[in-house]
Amino acid sequence: MNTVSVIVPIYNVENYLRRCIDSVVSQTYKDLEIILVNDGSTDNSGIICKDYIERDGRIIYIEQKNSGLSAARNRGIEKSTGKYLYFLDSDDYINKYTIELLMDAAIKNNVPVVVGNYENVYEEKANLDIRTNTQCTVLNREDFFYQKVSNHAWNKLYLKELFNDVRYPVGKNYEDIATTYKIFAKTEKFGYIDFPFYKYYMRVGAI
Repeated sequence: MNTVSVIVPIYNVENYLRRCIDSVVSQTYKDLEIILVNDGSTDNSGIICKDYIERDGRIIYIEQKNSGLSAARNRGIEKSTGKYLYFLDSDDYINKYTIELLMDAAIKNNVPVVVGNYENVYEEKANLDIRTNTQCTVLNREDFFYQKVSNHAWNKLYLKELFNDVRYPVGKNYEDIATTYKIFAKTEKFGYIDFPFYKYYMRVGAI
């Protein structure tokens, strides 16, 4: 199997963090490196992370002074050793088959990026056990620039080498707008699965 580094930037999300981490450790794809980057949280997020370290040896925990989402993602990239990267925000969560099906699509279709769909969720927890309509469509680079898929950093599986000379701009909101296009500019084709693997939790106070 190919190791996937799942990078989770964390800042003051104690009410949502367990749900997020649980959705990663319960993935059907087991060859994971789970990198939790605590970006200077002042709540109990750090305590929660340390609790998970004791339960799962795949977890790497990093603490840093509050520097923002981009800096936390960048720290995760630099620490990662996986062949692939997947970003997950710490108040969101993912379907249990996410990594398995994205990896399967990447290998079978020989594409460096696979994009999954997402849905906005308002309830405490969506059904994470569904596995239907997960056929992969191969699209061309131009399809990204014609906005056939979103430019979010999350909901995508990336070949790590695409980030060799790319980092997220520190101190900038909507940092993925300034970054994701650089990744797709390096690709000729990518995979797309029109299934909402990623659960984007709508909450007050999020960026």
